[in-house]
Amino acid sequence: MPHSLIAGMTCCGKSSVAKLLIPRWRKRTWNGKPYRIALLDPLRDPSWPLADGDCAFTNADQFLLYCKSSIDKPLAIFVDEGAQTLARGVDYNWLTTQARHWGHESHIISQRPTDLTPQVRGNCEWLYLFQTDCNAAKLLSMEWNQPALLEAVKNQRLHLHLARRLAETHRYKVDFATKTLVFLGDACTPIQKRSASRSKRVKSF
Repeated sequence: MPHSLIAGMTCCGKSSVAKLLIPRWRKRTWNGKPYRIALLDPLRDPSWPLADGDCAFTNADQFLLYCKSSIDKPLAIFVDEGAQTLARGVDYNWLTTQARHWGHESHIISQRPTDLTPQVRGNCEWLYLFQTDCNAAKLLSMEWNQPALLEAVKNQRLHLHLARRLAETHRYKVDFATKTLVFLGDACTPIQKRSASRSKRVKSF
């Protein structure tokens, strides 16, 4: 199962997009079994759209034990404040390594993706990248092999780059009215942008 990393500066929309993803899991199954939500939320945010059968934790160790014990029921796992709650403990790499064998899919939310272990980042297939700092953008662009991610430093609030390994990167924005991600277009690398700019200047003459 593909895992996801949701990264960016504070108040840019990370938790908002994570909350939009949760209802989609209500309609999915694994080996005929419906998904439940497992949430690690140290901030105790009451706005997470949880339902009966879902579980929320503030303690990381208890959360990990619960996820590991759910071997017969697939989980959509959401970890808020990932860099702080997971720290660099080796055991937490399980969320993006062995967890998939039980049908679990993890979503790691972090302001500072550079503080996550390389194993956690490297086992995430999807990247939702909001505005971030230059160091994080450079690291993630190299790990996903996506130069267009360097432009994420310029993202406005609620705007993001959505990247998938071995695929193209696209730009979206979070739309609260429709509770969806609105497509803004393909993401361009800095070189592509300069080429397009030169092309426009030539045409203007």
